[in-house]
Parts: sequence; C-alpha cells; structure tokens
Amino acid sequence: MENSAAKIYAGTDALNTITIFLMNDTNSQQELLQKLNRETAKIPWHELQRFFAAGKVLVVDASSDLIEIAKAVVEDDSDFINNLLQQKRVAQVSDAQAADWHRDNANVWAVVVAPWVLVQAVANDLGKT
Repeated sequence: MENSAAKIYAGTDALNTITIFLMNDTNSQQELLQKLNRETAKIPWHELQRFFAAGKVLVVDASSDLIEIAKAVVEDDSDFINNLLQQKRVAQVSDAQAADWHRDNANVWAVVVAPWVLVQAVANDLGKT
C-alpha cells in the first residue's frame, strides 16, 4: 500500500455527535459518500428549529445533490461551495421558508456536517414540496 498523505475529516453520526475519520486513498471518496448517505435522513422541520435559530441550517436546492454538497463541506472545498452560494443553490434557510415548513409540518432531508445542518425539501411529501 502506498503511503500517501492522510487528511482527517470531521463528520457526524447524529445531530450532536462528531466522528473523526481518516481519508487517505482512492476508496476514501466513495467511503465518505457512503457514510454521508447513511447519515442522511428525513426529519420533521420542527426538530431542526433550534439549529435554524442558531443560524446553522443551510438549504440545498432541489436540483442539487445533497450528499455531494455535504461531501464538499466536509472536504472544505471552498471554491465549489462559494460557487454554489453565488448561484443560490445553497443558502441559509430564510425566515419565510422556515415559517412555511413549520406551518406545513414539513419533513426535510437532513445531513449534519458540523457545524452545519444541510437540508433539502422532500419532494411530494404528502403533497408538500
């Protein structure tokens, strides 16, 4: 096995637990995507309100891949993330959006990439988008 430079990334198992894992080979990218996919879940917006109040929730637009964007955040790919922010494909959840999700008792897809919670609307969730 080639001794390549290793990078340490922080990921999360749950909303309040951070896991450190080592990334040092070509399989690591796939492993990271799989880990983020396993940690992504549908969750009621009501359960994320305290994170929203703290300004820690980012919304990913429906045309973007939530897992790929979470991976970019974990890897601190600032050029890619800044591009997404400029294109408004990722943004802080607006007060209006939060109020709509609260009123509709909406579910969102969520993945924690400390210190952020990335969310994406659940398409066609009982008629809600």
